[in-house]
Amino acid sequence: MKKRILSILLLCCMVLTLLPTTVLAADGPMDTIPKYDVSIDVYNRTSDITITDERSYYIYSSVPDKERDTWTWNWKIFIKGDKAAPHIFIDGVNIEMSPSSKGPAIELNKKASAYIYFIGKNSSLQGADGRAAIQKNRSEGQLYVLARTGTTVTCKGGDKAAGIGGSYATRNISNGYYNGDMYGHGVNMHFGSRSNPDYWGGTIAAIGGNGGAGIGGGQGGSGEKLYFYSGTVQANGGRLASGIGGSYKGRGSEIYIYGGTVSAQGGDGGAGIGGGCWTTEQDMNGINAAHDIYISGGTVTAKGGHNGAGIGGGQYVPARDITVTGGFVTATGHYGAAIGGGRWCRGMDITLTDATLNLSTNYRSNGSDAAAVGYGDIVYKPDELVADPSIATNDRIKVGSKDGKIVMLTANGYALRTDGKPSYFMHLTDFLIPDSDGMIDLSLLTLPYTQNYGWAITDLDVKMMETSCEGNHTYGWKNRNGCHVWGCTRCPARNPLERGPVPDGEHIPGEWEGQVKKCTVCGYVTTKDTTPPVIEGVVNGWDYTADDNDDGTFGTIDFTVRDPAAEGETVSGIQSVTINSEKQSVQSGQVYQLTAPDGGNGDEGLWHEIVVTDKAGNSTTAKVRVYRRHRVLILSDRNDPSSAILHLGVPHGYELELPFDHLPKEAYFVDLDNENIKIYREENNEYNFGIISSNRTFLQVIPETELPTLTVRVGNKSFWDYRADAPDEFCYVDPVDKYGEGYAVSLGISSDETSYYFETATRYTLKELKELDDKGSIKWYKYNSESWSYTLIGPSFEDYHGEWYVYAKATNEVGTKYVSSPKLILDCSDPAATVHPSGKELKGKANSSTAAVEGTTYWGNLQFKVHDETPVTVQDGKTVLEPDKNGIYTIPADMDDNVYHNIYIRDACGNTIFYLKNKVRQNTLTQVDTLGEQKLPHGAVLSASLPAEVTVRTAASGDQSVSVPVKWDEAADYAPAARQEQHFTVTGTLDLSDTGIVVPPEQEALLTVTAEVTVAGAPQYRATAASSENGTVTVTNAAKTAGDGTPLFYEGDWVMLSVVPNQGYLLKSLTVVQDGGESVACGGEDETYSFTQPGADVTVSAEFEAIQVAERPNVRVEGVYVYDGSEQTADVRGVDASMNITGDTGTDAGDYTVVVTSRTGQWADGSTDAVTAAWRIERAGQSAPTGLRSTAPGTEGGSDGKITGVDIRMEYRAEQESTYTACTGSEIENLPAGNYFVRYAEDRNHFVSPDAEVSVGAGASLADCTITFDAGSGSGSMETVTVREGGNYILPVCGFTAPANQEFKAWEIGGSEYNVGDPYIVNGNTTVTALWKDSVITPEFTITFDGNSGTPTAHNLRTSGLKLAALPDAFLGGDYSFGGWYTERDGGDRITTETVFWADTTVYAHWVYTGGGGGAYDSRCTIRASAGANGSITPGGNVSVRTGSDQTFLITPDEGYAISDVRIDGRSIGAVMRYTFENVKSAHTIEASFTAASTFADVPAGSYYERAVIWAAANGITNGVGNGQFGVDAPCTRAQAVTLLWRAAGSPAPEISAIPFTDVPVGSYYYDAVLWAVENGIAKGTSETTFGPDASCTRAQIVTFLYRAFGTPAGGDAAFADTTPNAYYAEAVRWAVATGVTTGTSNTTFSPNADCTRAQIVTFLWRCKKTG
Repeated sequence: MKKRILSILLLCCMVLTLLPTTVLAADGPMDTIPKYDVSIDVYNRTSDITITDERSYYIYSSVPDKERDTWTWNWKIFIKGDKAAPHIFIDGVNIEMSPSSKGPAIELNKKASAYIYFIGKNSSLQGADGRAAIQKNRSEGQLYVLARTGTTVTCKGGDKAAGIGGSYATRNISNGYYNGDMYGHGVNMHFGSRSNPDYWGGTIAAIGGNGGAGIGGGQGGSGEKLYFYSGTVQANGGRLASGIGGSYKGRGSEIYIYGGTVSAQGGDGGAGIGGGCWTTEQDMNGINAAHDIYISGGTVTAKGGHNGAGIGGGQYVPARDITVTGGFVTATGHYGAAIGGGRWCRGMDITLTDATLNLSTNYRSNGSDAAAVGYGDIVYKPDELVADPSIATNDRIKVGSKDGKIVMLTANGYALRTDGKPSYFMHLTDFLIPDSDGMIDLSLLTLPYTQNYGWAITDLDVKMMETSCEGNHTYGWKNRNGCHVWGCTRCPARNPLERGPVPDGEHIPGEWEGQVKKCTVCGYVTTKDTTPPVIEGVVNGWDYTADDNDDGTFGTIDFTVRDPAAEGETVSGIQSVTINSEKQSVQSGQVYQLTAPDGGNGDEGLWHEIVVTDKAGNSTTAKVRVYRRHRVLILSDRNDPSSAILHLGVPHGYELELPFDHLPKEAYFVDLDNENIKIYREENNEYNFGIISSNRTFLQVIPETELPTLTVRVGNKSFWDYRADAPDEFCYVDPVDKYGEGYAVSLGISSDETSYYFETATRYTLKELKELDDKGSIKWYKYNSESWSYTLIGPSFEDYHGEWYVYAKATNEVGTKYVSSPKLILDCSDPAATVHPSGKELKGKANSSTAAVEGTTYWGNLQFKVHDETPVTVQDGKTVLEPDKNGIYTIPADMDDNVYHNIYIRDACGNTIFYLKNKVRQNTLTQVDTLGEQKLPHGAVLSASLPAEVTVRTAASGDQSVSVPVKWDEAADYAPAARQEQHFTVTGTLDLSDTGIVVPPEQEALLTVTAEVTVAGAPQYRATAASSENGTVTVTNAAKTAGDGTPLFYEGDWVMLSVVPNQGYLLKSLTVVQDGGESVACGGEDETYSFTQPGADVTVSAEFEAIQVAERPNVRVEGVYVYDGSEQTADVRGVDASMNITGDTGTDAGDYTVVVTSRTGQWADGSTDAVTAAWRIERAGQSAPTGLRSTAPGTEGGSDGKITGVDIRMEYRAEQESTYTACTGSEIENLPAGNYFVRYAEDRNHFVSPDAEVSVGAGASLADCTITFDAGSGSGSMETVTVREGGNYILPVCGFTAPANQEFKAWEIGGSEYNVGDPYIVNGNTTVTALWKDSVITPEFTITFDGNSGTPTAHNLRTSGLKLAALPDAFLGGDYSFGGWYTERDGGDRITTETVFWADTTVYAHWVYTGGGGGAYDSRCTIRASAGANGSITPGGNVSVRTGSDQTFLITPDEGYAISDVRIDGRSIGAVMRYTFENVKSAHTIEASFTAASTFADVPAGSYYERAVIWAAANGITNGVGNGQFGVDAPCTRAQAVTLLWRAAGSPAPEISAIPFTDVPVGSYYYDAVLWAVENGIAKGTSETTFGPDASCTRAQIVTFLYRAFGTPAGGDAAFADTTPNAYYAEAVRWAVATGVTTGTSNTTFSPNADCTRAQIVTFLWRCKKTG
């Protein structure tokens, strides 16, 4: 049935507004940030936030930025209730719960759900001990956590709790009785967004406390049904827990990763992703196995903790049903599989397809036998597995590709050699073809270089590879790594199940041994060659010196290679030569060169590694070091290299003496790497000689043969110059021995003359020594031996005070040469090492003179200090130890009892000490002593009352007990306030942090201790009711009584009393007194009283008095009362103490009534009714707002101005508006320039305040821009157009003449194409160029006519110009007449000759029953039409309509009135002027109502737009521009246009929540209108990111908006000279003229590009409504 578009929109709007919010809020997370329902600033808030509904919340902190990093909020966000499902947006909030607060930062209680979004500034959450940061303990409800791209949230769980998920499971959740509580479980949690992953791509970091997962279960709880979609998730499990999944003794399963970047690190014993740590092996098929883990996308990095798998099981936890179908996965196990079981456990049913994998078990560092995929350590022995792979066949582990790719595997692991022994291979790569199911069974993996079937794989990389074979592989023998395998000859792939034929030469893949025949497959000779190649010219381990070339360039060391053969074998030939891993060419007789280094003679040389391999696989390696011998020249002419007198080389590390016997008077020393140095001899010297040092510098020129040579050696140090001149220079003498009562040092002197020496503690300069020697003051000792003979010297202990010197001299005929040592430091005492901090010397001491003493065992890390007068070198075996800044050396403790430490200490003087065969052991916990029953007083605090320490036994203490601290858990079943005696068990954890005691993972259970606790009950006290005259007092609520019947109560109980006076008496006083005389407060009325029982016995006493009957009063209230925010008490006159009074207090403004009654129940005159008096609190006045400030828009005409300083108590309006809008925050945004009025709004307690006037400035002015038109390949001209900068220009109809056989295509601006009617934002002078295309022929379509039980006069017709020239008739016979052709068999749109067809179409005949007498259509329906005052409806009254026909009603308001509403069958359809009931089949009602029309000064009576303006104002579509003006000639902007359309449609709520336009601010008056217009295809943006709300709207755009709003109906044949047939608005104009919406601006023009005025647009709307 045909529906009018505006009616549909209004209906949708009504339906949406009636929907409950749950329909819109609980479907899933939002794609973007919405408008918030509630905003909460937590900066100064001092209470929890409790949420029980489904609204959206914005929770933020206004803390100053300088305090943000240190400020925390210490309350929680509490989401409770079965119907709670809020959307919570958190911006820059740091929540930290104290460890003892027992609260998470965010808690989902019971069956609540929540969507938690972190936006804006980074946030952090910290849960209390035992509580998660974001806590969800139950399986009911869903938790979604999302972070906006660029935002990070960090969630830290308290001790034993997850970062996100479960709390500490304080109950035994393995007991089915408790499964309903779900304490500790983290279930049904989602991270990121599937629908908008780029938007929600922030970082979520979750860190579990000890025993708690990063994401998943708290200690004892499971992590299940965990989903990951987008963003970065970083999950770190606490000790014994997984990163994502199970906790300590908690299972991890049903984990699904679809995308994002997920990083998970398990704690010791936990998997990266999967199960937590258990202390006994779990059943593979049980609920505690890690199972159902699926990864289909994203980047996943998972690392297991000690004994845990990367993905799968934790310690003692098997894994099953793990599937990876995509993404990039890196998984590392630590004694557990990379993917599979934890240590001691298997993994099975693991499928890895179409993903990139990098899997490792860290076997290089920990010696683990765990598999990359499948089993953990100690499950299978590798040598057994590779010998019989069927052992693991049932594990069902497969890799593969479902997309037809080949699988590239790079693996490390164990395999069998050809002799049947295990062998270890590194990085063997294979390209494998999956089977018909796309899979490869890893247990049957055959690598092409070995004979075995099956591998024990410890590392595995998997990639999917495309192949050009497209599945059609051609098999044959092919060479791979020097041998031949059976595989595809066109690509690297091979089938692991297909071995291929064996060649005639029995050339088995991988075998060289035993092959003596020629391979008939490849022709390669495979005779044996077992002799390695030979490297000639260099020897492995030797040093070589390469001489510089004559030109000073580096020299080389040459070598050659050859491949010899043993007797009976054949030379296979050189396959490769590498130097420092660089491959060299291989040619017969080739000479290879090793270059010298670029450095001085003091350099370390350059190492070269040479590897030569023959074709049989034999190899030889030589490693040599090459030094450089530098070339130096002695020239007679510094500018002439040919004048060389000497041509010398300086070998590495040596000096070179230059014999200058025959040098000219001047010569030049030239080092080709250094500057020239002039050498000369003085006139008095007949000969010269000099020394070139080891670093190639010329040292000196002295007269040859003048002075003797002289070198002094003290210990192992040599000196050949005078060193005592430098007072700060010193030297440690090594070695130094003890001789008698002094030191003994070896002395050696080398000289070409007789030499002398003496030793002393005095330092002499050379000058001082010469002077003393000249005076004969020095006693020299002749060195009688030949060069370097052994002589002992040294001072006595008494003479040595920290320095000693040796002086020597030698004399010839030229003179005396002196040589001295620097200050010599002597020490002959052995160093000593003492344990820190005890100061006791280490055990196992030995030195060169004493035998070793048996060492001992040190528990914990061994720390010691070394004591010596000189620097020392300390080694533990071969490991050199370094001290810390306090001089303390540390040897870490070992778990292995078989490890010995031999400590070696040598000082700078060669004194050495050893400490041998010491053990440094971890002091492991071996036993915890049993704790007896703990009896505690009532109300005891467990943490303060239970023992702070327990006794244990350790490896160090043996049978002796030692005390260690214990931290007791809260007992879930203990209620300190309970009155009864309580018995329960409390659990504690040993605190070994400062004890040096450690616990191996397999002994973790020892850390937990238990104690049986009995807490005494509370005492009870008597409440005695004393007897009274003239009345009785009775205790009515005693649960227990004493033996004498006296009621008993606990301290703090509520004691209820019944006080009953005798007839004629009233209660005068009631007292409660405790033992000791202290009064107890007691209150109540109407014979019922109560008090709180103190901690003592009490006595209740009552006194009664005779009743005095009061006279009936005359009551009145005096005074005037005005609201002031406080409670006010009325001044009531005429009452006294014999009366009761109520209603005399009030706070809010309003009417109140005082009620006075007699205390006896009646007045003296016998009446019993109450006496009343009325009084009132008046509303208070308000001052105009102050402190308001305005900000102008950014540019002229913009709407981004604002007013600040407002609050939600205020309202505002523009100067031209008559109604006020409520303020929603501290700013009023999106304001155009103009005057505004702000005031405090009226409320219950206040009158409205006066206005405060605020002016918003105009903004920066914009320049004019010129638009020029270019005909392109066409001809003609178009006038230029001037547009304001930033304005929205609507591109016009093309006015150029098209080229031959072409037609207009589009406009081009800056390389982009635009259609006619498209908006364009002008930012400068612009050229618009016409584009042309070849003309096209209008297609023809076949229209088929279906008689719908009747017979058409034509069955098929062809269209012409997309329309039919005429329509056929149709006949049915009987009492039916032809009703026309329609698009549907029943209903649909009617077909006319104006209908446009775009495809072959079938249309249907409709029939109207014209007979009578009970036929299917022979009935009538009644439509009751009624109109309210001030208007009429035609036809009216009860209108009889034939069944199946249509009936139209016209609604007309009286002069000065407008239609208010039209209701069909009680349902509002808006203020329409016409309505048609179509295909009537039942009774209906239509009701019209009217309202007085608004009048405007600028709307003349009788104008064409008068009634339209009245109608628009009456129906709330527009209120004019203010000051009684409608603004009839003002141009209408695009924002105003869509807003008017939207309001005319009933202001329906749009279904979309966001649009890409940056110039449509959220909260602007036109925001919802633009959403609605875009959603319904009525309007588009001026670009992909702009809407152009302030751009003027043209007449063409307005009629196009209307045309689209009405569903683009068929138009007429109207034509205007300025409207081309192919213009985007042409069909809209034809429709508007045909329906009477417009008649154009003249008979021949429509003026499409003219601005549409406000009068014109409301007239268009009104006419649409009239005809619509």
